[in-house]
Parts: sequence; structure tokens; C-alpha cells
Amino acid sequence: MRLIRIELTNYRRFRDVRLNIPDGVVGILGANGAGKSTLIEAIAWALYGSGGRNSDIIRDGKDGIKNYNASPKEECSVKIVFDLNGTNYELVRSLKGKNNTPNAYLLADGIQTANSDSAVTEKIEKLLGMESKEFFISVFSRQKDLSALSELNASKRKEHIVKLLDIDILQDVVKNVSIDLNFEKHMKDDLESNLKNPDGKLKKDCLIKDRDSLIISKNEIIRELSVLKEKETELQNKKNEASEELEKLDAVYRKYIAAKNAADSKKKEIEIETGHLQSLDMKISDLNKKLEKLPELELKYRSYEEMSHKKEVLDEDRMLFQRRNDIILKLDRLDQNIKSHQAKEAEILTELEKYSGVSSEIDKNTEQISEIEEKINEINIKIHEVDAALKENNKIEKSLSEKISVMRKRGPDSVCPECERTLGEHHTILMNKLQTEMQEVSETIKTASEEKMSLVNSENEEKIHLTALKKRKTHLEEERQKGIDHTAELRSVRKQVKDLEEERKDAENSLTSIKDVKFDSEEYQKITDDLKSLKKSSDEYNGLKGESRNLPNFMQEKKDNEDRIVRQKDELARLLTDLQNIDYDDEAYQSVKLSVKSAEEECSAIQKEINEKQTQSAVIDERIDNKAREIKEVEKTELKQKESLKKISELAALRDIFSDLKDNLMERIIPALTDIASSMFSDMTDGRYLGLELDDEYNISVYDGDAKYPINRFSGGEMDLANLCLRLAISRLLSDRSGKDINFLVLDEIFGSQDQNRKRNIMTALSKLENQFSQILLITHIDDVKDLMRNVISVYDSKEGESVAELISL
Repeated sequence: MRLIRIELTNYRRFRDVRLNIPDGVVGILGANGAGKSTLIEAIAWALYGSGGRNSDIIRDGKDGIKNYNASPKEECSVKIVFDLNGTNYELVRSLKGKNNTPNAYLLADGIQTANSDSAVTEKIEKLLGMESKEFFISVFSRQKDLSALSELNASKRKEHIVKLLDIDILQDVVKNVSIDLNFEKHMKDDLESNLKNPDGKLKKDCLIKDRDSLIISKNEIIRELSVLKEKETELQNKKNEASEELEKLDAVYRKYIAAKNAADSKKKEIEIETGHLQSLDMKISDLNKKLEKLPELELKYRSYEEMSHKKEVLDEDRMLFQRRNDIILKLDRLDQNIKSHQAKEAEILTELEKYSGVSSEIDKNTEQISEIEEKINEINIKIHEVDAALKENNKIEKSLSEKISVMRKRGPDSVCPECERTLGEHHTILMNKLQTEMQEVSETIKTASEEKMSLVNSENEEKIHLTALKKRKTHLEEERQKGIDHTAELRSVRKQVKDLEEERKDAENSLTSIKDVKFDSEEYQKITDDLKSLKKSSDEYNGLKGESRNLPNFMQEKKDNEDRIVRQKDELARLLTDLQNIDYDDEAYQSVKLSVKSAEEECSAIQKEINEKQTQSAVIDERIDNKAREIKEVEKTELKQKESLKKISELAALRDIFSDLKDNLMERIIPALTDIASSMFSDMTDGRYLGLELDDEYNISVYDGDAKYPINRFSGGEMDLANLCLRLAISRLLSDRSGKDINFLVLDEIFGSQDQNRKRNIMTALSKLENQFSQILLITHIDDVKDLMRNVISVYDSKEGESVAELISL
């Protein structure tokens, strides 16, 4: 992989950057915090994005990618153009909209090969043959990696290098295979225990023995069933013979019973007709006695009719007399009501005079309230604007205060969190800048607070005035409502007076239409009492008169009843004769019936016994099937046990293979790292040292002349140089192992402990690496190394506080 160009738009502190990346060693120089490492992060983000397993690419997450000065409509994007194995690739990854929606596309020689955030990441991983973690390990050599190699103890250093080389994955594989092997052994033990009973005997042998015993029991039941069915056949034949004889006697029995029932029914009919005849005789006798009183009752009936006619005439006079008295009373009551309502009308008119002119006062009051509310609203808007400004400035003041506190605690000797170098005099510059900003913000907050206090006082005065006006309006509206209520009440009273006068006029007309009526109440009462005493006799007369018309019907019904009784007695005599002629022997019939019942009971008993045997047979069949199923399950377990033994053997072999592979790889890596690192170390020290060597624990030894010495014998600069060579060797191996032509290396702050001559030697050695790495990017804040480079990317802060990057050819 060889970078050709990188373009940044609204990426973090960079607004608009266009850089062509030349081949060879390229320095990325700038002050601490200027944005040097951000350029490299932009390349990594463009390649892998920041989602899922790549979320740690950006130090402060996805929300920190877009430039904070960019508007929501502006797009944040990184475009890189690179060459890989002779193919020219153009990759663009972006964030759009206020939700920072990710998107990306990838062109290969101008043809689109991927067109979404996840699709581009997946394509890049396939092209480079590594994920983001592997890319960072192989491409980046950070100062903290060099420190780790020199400061860790032997076991931790070995663990760190193994992790960098991604060999620890084989250890995880061996561990996982061992876990699977132990699990499979437990499975095999469980399967073996399932093949035996609690007493230790083989479960399958016991099941086969139980099944054979059940088969013997089944055969015995089959033999017993055969004997029972023969006996059932004999009893069934006996039952059939008795049933045939019973069927013959049944016909005679049914004929006898039919004749007997017919005779008994006829006797019952004769009894009913005879009883009915006796009842008719009693009715005729009683009616004749009642008819003897009919002449006397007729006289009383005539008197009742005459008095009823007189009462009807008196009822009409009585009704007119009562109506006339009611109208006179009503007229008196109406006169009183009319006078009362007229007095109420005069009272309401007097009260209404109090509420004239209230509506005009309400209109004036409403206009004043609207003016005050508009003033308050305007003041409120100004207060909200001042509040918003105060909150923003308070937030800025708090942030500046925290920064000043942190910087004051750290002091000039503190280390930059990005490049891990001492701040020095840059600490004073930062403190002065922060304190100036703090003073300006404090003055702004003070001015805004005074303005807010003035506005709040004005608002309170207007609110007091508004409250008084609203209270006055409420009182006026109550007065106006009272006037409206009295007006409505006046209309109601006047309508009631009008309605009462019309009602009185109608009553006077009704009184005029009624003539002068005379009514004798004593006579009316006497006639009423006489009618009550005659009512019973009149009703009795009407009843007897109606009953007398039934006497001829009763006489005819009696004659018809007597004729029917004669005919029914003749029919009964004939039925009794027929009954005597039927040849029926009840004792013989009952005997045969008993024989049939006995045969049926014997058949039922034998059938019950047969059913019980069949049930036993079915139960044994089910038990035999269950045993067969259990035997099959045991056979399946036996098969699983054999498969488990085979799997245990395979897993044990696999564990040994991976363990041997890990050991073999470890043995091969140490010589390879030693060769690469030793050659670079000798070049970087101008041949002062012949090289270095790694032991099995990755401890570094240096050849000084013909002797070999441990690394801690040498100076800090020489130790850093040796660790740098080892780290570069690791990058070379990782790049080769990917199988891709990466040819790209980033070194972050590697000159910290080196003198000028050693820096020159490092640069010379790196130049020699150009045949292995076509591009080597050196990130540093040390300005004096730029004279050792042909190309430098200068990163610095603009006047607007944003980062700027420029390529400078020296």
C-alpha cells in the first residue's frame, strides 16, 4: 500500500486540507496538540470507519470526528487515494446531517466496488488482509510501545510481543480445544454411567431379560383366552335356545296383556261415565231449587234500574255545580298572583338603574390590560435572550476554570497527553491565553447579570399594575352579569303577568257559560245508599236468569250419558269373553324368562373374564414395547459412547497439533526478529555495535565488539534505539505475514532520547528501509530533525484556532 493523496473536510480541527504524500521518509512536524496524530487517525478512519470492533480508532468516539465549527448541513469527509499491487484506489468516508449519518464508497481504477459504510470496511479488510487492530500494530510504532518493550519484566515483555505478533490466538485455540476435550470426557463418563443400573449390572442385559419374561407371560394369557372363548361359545348356544322358546311365549303374553288392558280400560270408561251421570243429577236438582226465588228477585231488579236512572241525572247536576265553584276559587287565586308579579316587576326596574354604563368601563379596562401584557411579553423575550447568553458564558467560564486548574496543577514539567512530551514554556503561553479568555467572559457575565436585574424589576412593576387591572375587570364583569340576570328576570316576570291575565280571562268566559245550577246533596246521598243495598239482589237475578237457560242442556246431556253406559257395558262383556279364550300360562312364561336371564349372566361373566385377560395382554404388549424402546435408547447411548471416544481422540490430537504449531512458530519468530532488528541496529549506530540478539524470553543483548552484553548496560538512547529496531522488525514481520504489499510505516515520537548524531543515524537507517517501506511517516514535535528530511508536512494552529497542514519540500 502506498499513499498518494489525502483530503480532509471538516475533520476534527481541520476545515479543508489537500495533501499529496510523497515516497520516502516524510516528517509530520508541529507543536504538541497541533493535530499531527489526527492526520494519521483520519487515514485509519477512512480505511476502517469507527463502528463495531473499530470504535477505538478515534480517541473520543464518533461524536468527536466532525469539526465543531461546521454547521449541521456541512459534510465531514476524508478522502484517500492509494496504490495497492498496481491498482489505484480512491476511498471516501463521510458523516452527513445533524445525526452524523455515516457513508462511504470505494473506487478501484475508477470502478465502484463498494458503496456503504460497512461494505467499504469489509472490502478494505479483504484488500489489506487485516482488521484495524492488526493494521495499527503493523503500521504504527508508538513511543509507548518502545517504552513497554524496555520497562516491562521478562514475562510481561514476552506477553506484549506475542500479543503484538497476534500469536496469542494459538494459545486461545489450545485452551478452547482443551476445554472441549474435558467436556467430551465428562460426556463419555456420563454416557458410560447411563449404560449401567445402580447395582452395576449392564442395563441392556437386564432389559432383554425383562422383555423375554414378559413374552412368556403374554403366551400364557393367549392360551387362557383360547379356553375361555370355547366356553363362551357353549354358553352362547344355550342362551340362543332359551331365547327362541321365550320369543314364542312372548307372542302369547303380548296378546294376553293387550286383551286384559282393553278390558281394564273399558271398565275405567264405565266408571267415569257413571260418575259424570251422578254429577249431572246433582246440578239439575240444585238449579231447580234456585229458580224458585226468581219472581222475588225480579221486583228488586226493577227498583234498582229506576234508581240508577235518577242517579245519572243527579250526577250531571253535581258535576256542573262543582265546576262552577272551582272556577270562582281559581279567579280569586289568579288575582292574587297578578298583583304579586306586578310588584316584583317594579322592584326589578328600580334595581336595573344601578348597572347602567358598566359595559363601557369594561371595554376601557380590557384595552389597558392588553397594553400591559404586550409590555411584559417584550420584557420576557429580552430576559430569555440575556439568560441564554448567561448560560453559554457560564458554561465557557466553568470550562476555562477547569482547564486553568488542571494546567496549574500539572505545571511546566507536565507531559502533553497526545505526544507524551514535556510542555515547558508552552505551559506559560497556554495559561496566559486561558486567563485572558476567563477575564473577558467574567466581564460579559457581569454586564448581562445587571441587564437581567433591571429587566426583572420592570417586569415586576408591570405585573403589579396588571394584577390591579384584572381585579377591577373581574368586579365590573360581575356587575354586568348581575344587570344581565335582572333583565332576563324582568322579561320572565312580564311574561308571567301576561300569561296569568289570559288565564283569568279564560276562567271568566267559562264561568259565564255555566248556568245557575241547583243540587240537593241529601237526596243524592239517599239514592246512592239505596242503590248499594239493591245491587246484590240485581246481580243475583241476572245470574239466575242466565243459569235457567242451561237446564234443557243438562237434561239432554243426562240422556246421552245413560245411552253410552249401556253400550260400554255390552262391549266389556265381549272383551271378557275374548280374554278367557287366550291359552296363556304365566308360570311357564316366567320360568323360561328366568332361564334366558341366567344364560345372559353366565355369558356376561365369561365375557368380563375374557376382557380382563385381553386387558392384561394389552398391558404386557405395552410393557414389551417400552422395553424394546428402552433397549433402542441404550443402543443409541452405546453408539454415542463410541462416537465420544473417537471425538476425544481427535480433540487430543488437535490440541497437540496446535500446541506444537505455537511452539514451532515461537521458535522461528525469534531468529527472524533478531536478524531484522540486528541489521537495523548496526546501521543506526554506524557499525559501533555489531548487532543485537533476542533470547527465548525476548530479552535484548547487544554485541559490543566480540562480547555480548545485556541491554541495561547501555545508555537510555541506545536502549530506545534497540527497542525501536525490535519494534520495526515486528512491523516488518506483520506486514509480510499479511501477504499484502503494505509498504507503509508510521513512527510516532521516536527521537525523544537521541542526540543529534544518533538522530542522523536513525534517519540514514530509515532511508535504507525504503526498499522495504516505500513511505515512512515520522510524527515529532522536535523541529531540528526537519533538516534531515527531504519532505515535511507542517501542522500548526491558524488564527481562527483550527489546524492547518502543508507539505514542504526541502
